Amino acid sequence: DEEMLATGLFTKDLHPLWNGRYVFPYHDGYGNPVYAIARETNGNQRADFLSGKYAKAACSKDYTEISEPIFGLKTIEEGNPVIITEGIADAITVQQAGFPCISPVTKEFKKNDQPKLLANLLDHDVSRVYVIQDAEPPSIKPNQEGDGLVFSQYEPGIKGAVATASFLSENGFEARVNTPPQIGRDKIDLHDFIHEGWGTIESLIRGAKPADHYPCHSTIHSQKAIMRSSHQDHADSNSGNQSAIFSLDMCQVTGLSEGYR
Repeated sequence: DEEMLATGLFTKDLHPLWNGRYVFPYHDGYGNPVYAIARETNGNQRADFLSGKYAKAACSKDYTEISEPIFGLKTIEEGNPVIITEGIADAITVQQAGFPCISPVTKEFKKNDQPKLLANLLDHDVSRVYVIQDAEPPSIKPNQEGDGLVFSQYEPGIKGAVATASFLSENGFEARVNTPPQIGRDKIDLHDFIHEGWGTIESLIRGAKPADHYPCHSTIHSQKAIMRSSHQDHADSNSGNQSAIFSLDMCQVTGLSEGYR
């Protein structure tokens, strides 16, 4: 029982964590499976108690003995450029096309994973990194007061890509960013872009630009400056800091006339 629970693939009463999902394993440098993430099948046909499109193996329970690695580290090649992309299916597609590719399996790497990312790139003498994320429209949602809308100025994918590329550039790597064109749809990811024949990975690489060529680059750096300032000045209230950050990244529309509601 202890060995089963240690895998992070079962609940405490030994029921399988996932049911009715595709399971993607993570492998270490020797090809051994060390972690896994599950994805719902087409039509949301999952049969477990977990919500969401993706569900990861449990690594934060006191009875598990696993930790989440960065997906695709074993594909990094000595001296060759590396692609970073958002989803696990996107990363597998890039790997199958013959490119080294890693993924945080979300929009950007967690702060705890950043030293591991740098160490692996340095160990393999990687000098250039391409960050290619999903293309999606900015979000629109009601504000908390319910009397207007909040528009995100930048879509989440490109903002996460620019944040990652900025971090890498600050640490001595040449990092470039791109996304597939949206092609008249709400969202398109790298997997769809390739498999539906819209273009090639090479075309996205050729069109990639440094992070500071994107408008959200200045927003990200302004947010960092505000966070640094807030750590230095404890007199600032939490609500004040959050409001300052919020105003940089979001465009809030209140008091809309009836004709525009």
